[in-house]
Amino acid sequence: VHIIQPYTMGCYQIVIGGDNGG
Repeated sequence: VHIIQPYTMGCYQIVIGGDNGG
């Protein structure tokens, strides 16, 4: 999990745990 990591696994999640792809 990362903090503020956009486009980590194809998803745009700027949150704690941006590794959440979708």
